[in-house]
Amino acid sequence: MTAVPRQALVDAPLRVHADGLHGRATLTLTINDADGRKWMTRRPFREGDATLLLASVLPPNFRGDPRLIGFPVPFTEKIGLALSKDGRTIATTSVTRRLAETGVRVRPQTRGFTGTFCSSPVERGPAVLVLGGSEGGLTGGFACRVLASHGYPTLALAYFGLPGLPSSLSGIRLEYFARALRWLGKQRGVDPAKVVVMGTSRGGEASLILGSIYPQLVHGVIALVPSSVVNSTSAHPDWTVGGRDLPFTEIPVERINGPVLAVGGGQDQVWPSSIYVDNIARRLYDHGRTDVTPLVYPAAGHGLGFPVPNVRVATKGGANEGYYDFGGTPEADGRARSAMWPKLLAFLGRL
Repeated sequence: MTAVPRQALVDAPLRVHADGLHGRATLTLTINDADGRKWMTRRPFREGDATLLLASVLPPNFRGDPRLIGFPVPFTEKIGLALSKDGRTIATTSVTRRLAETGVRVRPQTRGFTGTFCSSPVERGPAVLVLGGSEGGLTGGFACRVLASHGYPTLALAYFGLPGLPSSLSGIRLEYFARALRWLGKQRGVDPAKVVVMGTSRGGEASLILGSIYPQLVHGVIALVPSSVVNSTSAHPDWTVGGRDLPFTEIPVERINGPVLAVGGGQDQVWPSSIYVDNIARRLYDHGRTDVTPLVYPAAGHGLGFPVPNVRVATKGGANEGYYDFGGTPEADGRARSAMWPKLLAFLGRL
């Protein structure tokens, strides 16, 4: 049995081939995570693409759905594969997946804003500001490392839920994001005319708002399971600019100075992101804009907002307001991520 590529970045596909196999067999994939737990999945063997197995492993005898957005993933993860037939192991091999390529530099940033900056010696020009959603804290560190490994300098930014920041998603000053965007545009290897904001859920909403208010700082938006309107979860609006509250209204996405990639899930149980994506595209089309890529995956849920493929992601997750059922299934979300991720990288590559 062979599995390729043997060593690669975490978002690489997995293909398995077996010689001399007569009849049916079972393929078992095993991973030991950063906390020492063993994760396992077992499926009838089909030669060829086995990528989805990477996203569907669970601890043996697992019951229920973990209330986590993402599972701990070590910097380097060894994945074991075993082929069995009639209760007997007949072939084994392994592959290794890395969270970041060699040379990626990760630097905490705490002056003026709270975040993590990831850069690589090989840079393509566009840079990315990554925003999480209503879970708060700094949740973009994973995407930060993977995007930097593809040559895109990335700043993962926290905007509430950490010391020195607002405790909840309420009254968030957009000037805070603008400060981080200006800083990002000045970093070595970054073209200040090619800065993209990528946000998930409430962060997707924020990315669209930022693009519409700061067209001189934002030159493209990637909105993952976003809203097409300005929302509020408290008595006071969640976003402010120039000391003024942003009211509930449709986001004027036509003001964004660059292309827009919007991604939604048809089984999203947090909010109707597929409808929001359609609304975003419709508004841009109505204003004569054609530089929008709307992607809707009918079977996927809100967990599609974690964009990196081949990673274990639950369909329930915690947020500042409590726990959510994201909708979808790990398998459907995994297929959607695998289809969407190359399009996301191509979007950045065209800037």
